[in-house]
Amino acid sequence: MATAKAGSLRVTPQKARRVVNMIRGKRADEAIN
Repeated sequence: MATAKAGSLRVTPQKARRVVNMIRGKRADEAIN
């Protein structure tokens, strides 16, 4: 996670948000399953 956050800092905020949403979505799916 640390590496992902560090890498997102170099990317635009919009792309960073998309990545965060993707990660949150995966966690939500795992929680449901």
